[in-house]
Amino acid sequence: MLIKDMPIKKILLSQKAYLIYITLIYLVITIFLFYTAIAPPKFDIKAGDVAQIDIKAPKDIVDNLATQKKIQEAINSVNPKYDYDENVAQESYVKLTDFFNKLRNIRKSNAQPDEKLNTLKETLPIKLDEQSLKALLSAEDNTIITAESLAISTEKATMSRQITDDALSGALNSVKSVVDNSDLSQDLKPIVYTIISSVISPNMIYNASETELARKEAAEKVEPVVYKKGQNIIVSGEVVTSDQIRVLKALGLLKNNSGIDIAMLSGIIMLLLLSLFITIYYINRLNKKVKEKNAYIQILYLLGIIYYFIVIALKNINPLLIPSEMLALSVSVILDPFIAIMLNTFFSIIGGMMLNFNQAFFIMSIFGGTIGAIKMVNSKQRIDFVKAGIYVSAVNTLSILGVGLINSNNIVSVLENSLWGIISGAFSVILAIGLLPFWEAGFDIITPLKLLELSNPQQSFIEKIDDGCSWYVSSQYNCC
Repeated sequence: MLIKDMPIKKILLSQKAYLIYITLIYLVITIFLFYTAIAPPKFDIKAGDVAQIDIKAPKDIVDNLATQKKIQEAINSVNPKYDYDENVAQESYVKLTDFFNKLRNIRKSNAQPDEKLNTLKETLPIKLDEQSLKALLSAEDNTIITAESLAISTEKATMSRQITDDALSGALNSVKSVVDNSDLSQDLKPIVYTIISSVISPNMIYNASETELARKEAAEKVEPVVYKKGQNIIVSGEVVTSDQIRVLKALGLLKNNSGIDIAMLSGIIMLLLLSLFITIYYINRLNKKVKEKNAYIQILYLLGIIYYFIVIALKNINPLLIPSEMLALSVSVILDPFIAIMLNTFFSIIGGMMLNFNQAFFIMSIFGGTIGAIKMVNSKQRIDFVKAGIYVSAVNTLSILGVGLINSNNIVSVLENSLWGIISGAFSVILAIGLLPFWEAGFDIITPLKLLELSNPQQSFIEKIDDGCSWYVSSQYNCC
C-alpha cells in the first residue's frame, strides 16, 4: 500500500513517523544542551559602573560604531584634490598690463583733467574710486613706472604659487606685505594694493571626482575595529563606558538582553544536522542491524543525550574528568566498532566545542574512544570492559601528557593533569558496564556478551529458557 493511500492516523502511528518523532525530540534536546553549554554568561552592568571582573569577547565581533568613526577620520584626513589652471595666471597678467597701458595712454593725452578722469572710469579694466584715479593722474611718471613694476612683479610671484579658495586670503596678505614694504608713497600704497588684489584669484580648481575617489580609497583602507575571541572588552577595575556597553549588548552579554544569538543557534543546528545526516547515511549504507530494530536508534539517541549532560555537568569542574569514552565502549559492544569510532569522533568534536575547544579533552576523547572501541571487538565477557578501560586510561594519560608538554613548560602541572586521564577512563568503563544491563533489559536487545552468558554452562536452565524465550519473542515481533 502506498503512503498516499494510507489513513492519516495510520501514517502518524507508523514506524517511520515514530523515528521522525524521536529524532526531532533528540535534536531539540541536543540543540538546547549545546546552546546552554557554549552560550556566554550574562552580566548586570551599566555605563559608569566599576567592573569587578574582566569581560572577554566570546567570539569575534566588529565594533561598527568605532569602525565608522575611523572611516570618518580617514575621510576627513584626505585633502581636497585640485587641478592647476594656467589660464588664470595669464588672464591676471593681461588684465594688469592692460590697466597700466591704458592708464599711461590716457595720462599722455591732451584732454582736460575731467575728461581724462571720465575716460579712466569708462575704459580701465580695474575699477577704482574717483580719489584713487585722481591720485594716479597727478602722480609723477617715475612713480607710475615704479608702481607698475611693483604690481607686475608682485602679481607674477603671487600667481606662480598654487592658490586655492582657502589660500586666497593668505596670498592677499602676502601681497599687502610686499606693497607696505615698498618705496611707494603712503597715499599710493593702498591704491596699488587694490589694483594687484583685483587680479589675484585662485588658480587651483577643485576636482570633486578625484577628491571623492581619494576619500573612498581612504575609507576602504580602514581596518575594522574587531574584538577577537578572548580579547578583553572590559578590564577589571576600570569604569565602564557607553561604547563598551554597546559592544556587550551586541554580543548579548547583558542580563536585560534576553534575545537569542541567532547566528550561534544557526551554527549549532547546522553542525548537529550535518553529524546526524552523516551518521544516518553511514548506518543505512553499511549496517543493516540498526535499520532492523528501532531500539538501536533510541539507544544511540539516549547515549548522545547522556553524553551532553555529562559534559555540561563536569565542564566547570574539570573537563578531563568527563568519561567521554563511555559512548565508544557502549556502541562498540551494542552495535559495531566502526559506528562507535565514527560517533566518538563526532561527539569529541562537538564536546570539544562545548568546552571552548579544550585541546587536551579533544585529543584524549578521540584517541581514548578509538582504542576503547577497538578493544571491545569480539569481547566475550564483561571483564573485557575492564581490560579495555586499562587501555583507555593509558591512552588518555599519554594524550593529556602530550598536549600538556606542547603547550606548557611546567612539567609538574602537566604530570598532575595527566592523572585525570586514568580517572576518566575508569569512569567511562563504570558507566558503560552500568548502562549495558539497562540497554539489554529496557530495549530488549541481545549483545554478544548476553549471548555468551546464555551459553554459559554455569547459568541455570530456567534462566536460560527465560532469556532465550524473551529474545526469540522479541526478534519474531521485530521481524513481523
